[in-house]
Amino acid sequence: MKWRPRITTLGLLPRFRAARDGAIAVEFALISTVLLTLFAVTLDLSFMFYAKRDAERASTFLTHTLTSCPANTTTNTALAWRGTDCVTATMNLLKDRMPNVLVNFPDVTFGMASIQRVSGAIRMCPGNMTYLEGDMQTSALSVLKDNDAGALAYLTITYKPFLPQLVYTYMSSSNAIFRQYTVDVRGNGDGYACAT
Repeated sequence: MKWRPRITTLGLLPRFRAARDGAIAVEFALISTVLLTLFAVTLDLSFMFYAKRDAERASTFLTHTLTSCPANTTTNTALAWRGTDCVTATMNLLKDRMPNVLVNFPDVTFGMASIQRVSGAIRMCPGNMTYLEGDMQTSALSVLKDNDAGALAYLTITYKPFLPQLVYTYMSSSNAIFRQYTVDVRGNGDGYACAT
């Protein structure tokens, strides 16, 4: 039987400190984990801003499309669709196509309304919204003057992060929800009044 030196914990420490084999691999593993996490967080935040920007652009596009309609038309013109005016027809067409426009956001909800300010109050015209929330009402009152007709479009996009839930819990406790709306003026006068 050969004699082996007795190895103690205190004896291993100097040998471990002196050994340099694999030190670069360990350093790379420690640093790359932090760098990859920072890269993923940066990428996730940039996608979050992308979602917010898309909500702003889409609500503005919807509103400007609705306000581009001319004054109320009769059902005999090419602008009327199934007995409705141009705004209602445009709302129906856009409603069917919105899921195709915002394919990156399957959880998008949106609404469009034709509105009119009458005697200092906002009147809802036919559309797919039945009421305006407080901030939308305030914005519509500030944009429209009496007897103005306008359009409002809102979008709510729920952004789901692609980072693992463990990492994401340190950033936020829930999904990011972006709500954007736009109010614009269509015109003033009887030709733009809500259809009854």
